[in-house]
Amino acid sequence: MRSLRNLSTLIIVLTLLYGCGQFSSKTVATLCEERPDLCSDLNPDAWCRAEKAEIIRHRYQFENSDEDAHKYDQLLNFERYQACVSKAAQIKHIKLRDKEAGRMKGLLTAQRELKRLSAETRLSDNPYLAYYQWSRHGHKDALARFLQHEESGQLETAELQVSLATYWVKRDSAKAINALYSALSLYDKDEVIDTEIFSSLYTLHYERKAYEQAVVWGLVGEKFGDEKLNRAALLQIAETHEISTDWALRRADFLFDKVNDRDFNFES
Repeated sequence: MRSLRNLSTLIIVLTLLYGCGQFSSKTVATLCEERPDLCSDLNPDAWCRAEKAEIIRHRYQFENSDEDAHKYDQLLNFERYQACVSKAAQIKHIKLRDKEAGRMKGLLTAQRELKRLSAETRLSDNPYLAYYQWSRHGHKDALARFLQHEESGQLETAELQVSLATYWVKRDSAKAINALYSALSLYDKDEVIDTEIFSSLYTLHYERKAYEQAVVWGLVGEKFGDEKLNRAALLQIAETHEISTDWALRRADFLFDKVNDRDFNFES
């Protein structure tokens, strides 16, 4: 029986690898040419090219999948596409009414697909979708499912910990801070760090009158390129609260390296 299971697993892996190879070899233009059904309900002009590409690739790659995780990814894809194409749809073309109509078609598609996918995942126990249903639609039962995942220790990704922090930020600042620290410790090398974490840590520590930590995390965020955080202003806050600016800068450099190397932990 074990050998049969191993063989089944091997077949699945090989199938996925072959499918990925097939997919990666096709450009979006090729996909649209071969499969116009994947593309025809999106705006046909050059606007929102990157957002459209993500939707089309996702449709192709997961067209035979009904997994909630894939629906969550597509919800985010359509949110980004809607934000882009709604701006494009507001641009009036006196001579090019077809472009204007095409963009409106794309906007209506985004609205329709967001409504459809939201309905399909309304009662999902997937932690990403549970948070989505609460944060976007205010469903309290979805929040309860999300917090159950927290209690059972199943929010073990940076994104989920950031989501958890947004829940706790107005309810328990200590829990919010811990969730943000946890997020920083969970980033993989190939994941882009959400720089909002640093301005949030600055604000939360400052509100708790933990000025040393506020200044240090503000400086870390400034090093990561968060334009909301200004080094001169942060150092002025340090001087006001009699914090050594040399120490703060050294500590910020140390934490920046730890986070950037994906080597941060609660004891850093």
